[in-house]
Amino acid sequence: AIQFAFTGGSAQDPANKPGVANFAASMLDEGAGDLDSNAYHERLERRAIQLNFNVTRDYVRGSVKMLKENSDEAFDLLRLALTSARFDDEPMVRIRSQLVSIVRRSSTNPNSIAHRTFWNSAYPGHPYAHDTTGTLESLPTIEAADLKAYTQRVFARDNLKIAVVGDIDAAQVGKLLDVAFGKLPAKAQLTPVPDVDFVKTPKQIFLPLDVPQTALMFG
Repeated sequence: AIQFAFTGGSAQDPANKPGVANFAASMLDEGAGDLDSNAYHERLERRAIQLNFNVTRDYVRGSVKMLKENSDEAFDLLRLALTSARFDDEPMVRIRSQLVSIVRRSSTNPNSIAHRTFWNSAYPGHPYAHDTTGTLESLPTIEAADLKAYTQRVFARDNLKIAVVGDIDAAQVGKLLDVAFGKLPAKAQLTPVPDVDFVKTPKQIFLPLDVPQTALMFG
């Protein structure tokens, strides 16, 4: 099992297009290299390889789990996802629809509303205030070029953290990590994230909603 993370996350989204990082992460296993989405997933499923990507405000994270005998193929598929994701039209339409649906549902969910309100109030005007998933306004404007530009800026060797656990030794791990990550650029091209002071003055925000249960978030 491998866990890895690139420093960047949704804080690297273009200011006018929140959701680019999450959209890109959602597309990484939807076809890469010579493999379209169906062929890529078929390769994963045939070898029982579990591959996942997710985004936080500070990181793009990934995980891969595999049987030892399938490690060569697993790390090669990871290499393809990180270096030559296709961002084809059909998966773009499908994933965009899923993300829009998530955002639409969250707009009426008390916990999601509390979460967004907290971050907007704690970090006003800062990239941390942006919703990692994006907005109903931004998601339709995100194009394949935005996703490619994001991955090319953020996926690099100098901002990468890796942990590997399982039935494998250090020599084997080194070779496999070179396969998966060795062709990435040496240095990321991250936009500096401004320093920000967490809101110092105690503040309470109350949003009345016509729901039977109260949601509370504090920090």
